[in-house]
Amino acid sequence: WVLFHGVEIIQLQDRYPDLLARAHEQADRLFFNSRATRELYREKTGREPLSSEILHPSVDFERLEALESEPLPVDLPDQAVVFSSVCRLVERKGLHRAVRAFREAKERGELGNAVYCIAGKGPEMERLRELAGDEAGGSIFFLGYVAEGQKKTLHSRSDGFLHPNYSRDDTDFEGFGISLVEAAWFGCAVLGGKQGGVPEAIGPLTGCELADTEDADRAVTQIRQFIEECTAGTDPAPERSEARRLINDRLDLKAQLGNTLLKR
Repeated sequence: WVLFHGVEIIQLQDRYPDLLARAHEQADRLFFNSRATRELYREKTGREPLSSEILHPSVDFERLEALESEPLPVDLPDQAVVFSSVCRLVERKGLHRAVRAFREAKERGELGNAVYCIAGKGPEMERLRELAGDEAGGSIFFLGYVAEGQKKTLHSRSDGFLHPNYSRDDTDFEGFGISLVEAAWFGCAVLGGKQGGVPEAIGPLTGCELADTEDADRAVTQIRQFIEECTAGTDPAPERSEARRLINDRLDLKAQLGNTLLKR
C-alpha cells in the first residue's frame, strides 16, 4: 500500500519519475488523502489509479479534549478579536497575503483592537515580519513554535483562522488541511483557499469560507472582507456542535479504516 499526501507527487514526478512509476505498478492499493490529491496524481503522471481509496487525515477528538491548555508566549488583550494561523511558514500557505489583508483592514480603521497571531517556523518568517512592518509586536504577533497545549489555547481564544493557501503557479499543493479542521473544531470561523484538498477539508463545515487565492489581489480583498466581517460580528459565529458532528462523521479514523478494509 502507498499513501500520497499531495506535493510529493509533483516532486517525485519531476525528480524521480521511475520511482513513481514503480510504486504505481507494484502497489496493491494506492491511498490519497483527498480526491484533489488523487486528481493531481492523474494529471501529473498520466496514470489512472484504478485500485485506490481516499483516506482523509483524522482528528484525535479525545486527545484534543483532554489536552491541557498552556499559556501563550504573548499576552493578548482581554476584549480583542483574535485571528490566527498555525502552520509551517512556507509560501503556499499564503500568509503573506493574510498579513497584507490584515494591515489593509487596520489602515481602513475597521479592526479596533483586533490582533493577528502567527504560530510556526519556516523560510517565510523574515518576509512576513517585513510585511508586518510597524504592526509586528503591536497587532501582529509572531509566536514561533507552539506546543500542542499552546495551540489549543490559541484556537480556543481565536475568532478567525486564516489559511489562504494557493498553488504557486501549480508548483505546490495543499493536500488536505488538517490545521483548518482543528481550528473549526474549536469554534473558529475559518478561511482557506480553494486550491488542493482544502475544499474537502472545510467546505461542508459551518462558519468556513473558501477564497479564490490563485489571484493575489482578489485573494487579499476576500481575506480582508472576512477579517472585517469577523471583527464586526456581521457573520453569526459558527455553531460548534454542528461543526464537530460533521468533522467526527467525516474524519473518524476507525470508521474510515473500517470502510476501507471492508472493500478488500
